Amino acid sequence: GVIMCVFLTGMNPFYGESESETLDLVLAGLDLDTEDWEGISESAKDLVSKMLQLDPEQRITANDALDHEWIKNSTSRTNIVLQRRSLNNLQRFHAREQFKTAVFLYLANCFASTADKKEMEKVFL
Repeated sequence: GVIMCVFLTGMNPFYGESESETLDLVLAGLDLDTEDWEGISESAKDLVSKMLQLDPEQRITANDALDHEWIKNSTSRTNIVLQRRSLNNLQRFHAREQFKTAVFLYLANCFASTADKKEMEKVFL
């Protein structure tokens, strides 16, 4: 659901500056009435809202998601037009994620011991 939000709007729907802020956003739920969702079909919004239900019992299953009208309706898939705002948001999201990765790598390099660095190289390289 979150990936679908990023694809459709270019925004992480639950982006917070801290874990606490992110959790608050998750608990508040997704607001589909913002300008980021203008131009997105009601069918797509319906699928996203079903995928992002906080209660797992209420959340749509993967099989049901694949059977959803937005997925099955070929015109919805082939006629998606990403609005300029969505593309700009997606570019900012990508840049922010690249920056966070760079900061993490820098901090890991500064504070990790030589043994830790060798272990990280084994895992990630």
